[in-house]
Amino acid sequence: MSEDATMGAMTQATTTRRPRLWLWVIIVLVVVGLAIGGVLIAGQLAANAAEQRHRETLAEVMAYWQANPAPKPLAPITDPEPGQALWRMQIPQLWGEGSYAVVAGTDADHLKGALGWYLGGAQPGQVGNFAVAGHCLVDGGAFAGLIDLPTGSEIVVETRDARFTYELLSPASELTVTDSDSWVLEPVPGQPDRIATHALLTLTTCEDTVPTADRLVAFGVLTATEMK
Repeated sequence: MSEDATMGAMTQATTTRRPRLWLWVIIVLVVVGLAIGGVLIAGQLAANAAEQRHRETLAEVMAYWQANPAPKPLAPITDPEPGQALWRMQIPQLWGEGSYAVVAGTDADHLKGALGWYLGGAQPGQVGNFAVAGHCLVDGGAFAGLIDLPTGSEIVVETRDARFTYELLSPASELTVTDSDSWVLEPVPGQPDRIATHALLTLTTCEDTVPTADRLVAFGVLTATEMK
């Protein structure tokens, strides 16, 4: 084969390979774009669902109060059903004038667009430990920003007959535990043999942007009770 013929063959082979290379680049870019778009769409759909659930649980709280007036002032709710919307919480420094429903239970479904009360703990205003969990990112991220909530912040919990104001004593930025560290839920956290004499508040949320066992914990104490 002559030199000219050899060069012609090489040029043709190179020309043939180049379109194939660009074709693969285009295919990869399209696949990546579709994947990113799918993630964004899925995230937006999840956020919309959480916001819808947020509004629904707040409405459920009001409906429950109207249908179940307290038999006497500050009477606790007996035998709440898991997932039942019971109270609502306001943290002005996180949500402005907004609020979130507090439902009975802390399973994943309970925390979609709401906060979850650890069953068996004290109820709002009661002596003991009123402990509440919330997501920091997914399903509405009710406790997004909890890590930045400073000492002295007010947390208001409204029930069917009263408003209870708690003051943050220990911020979430100062304590990380694992999801198996149940001592934070004790009537007097970390002191299992001590009898509770104050109405305490515990707030828990995830620490990381990916699922891990780490939890941020903040503690508060009741400072005021306002009857409706």
